[in-house]
Amino acid sequence: MSLPYSFMDCLRKNNMDNSKCRELSRAYLQCRMENNLMLKEDWKSLGYNDADTSQTDSQNQKDKS
Repeated sequence: MSLPYSFMDCLRKNNMDNSKCRELSRAYLQCRMENNLMLKEDWKSLGYNDADTSQTDSQNQKDKS
């Protein structure tokens, strides 16, 4: 399932509580930035703190190898 659909499915399953779908949301935004579908933004300006981004960034590096 693609990231947008996974995110929407997560929202439905969690009564639209987006805090429970935060990792999917961040992964979706990361994908959009990497594919030039949106401007690259600082994660802090998007509401993600350093703890959130370091964990997902390291996971993305593992996925690419």
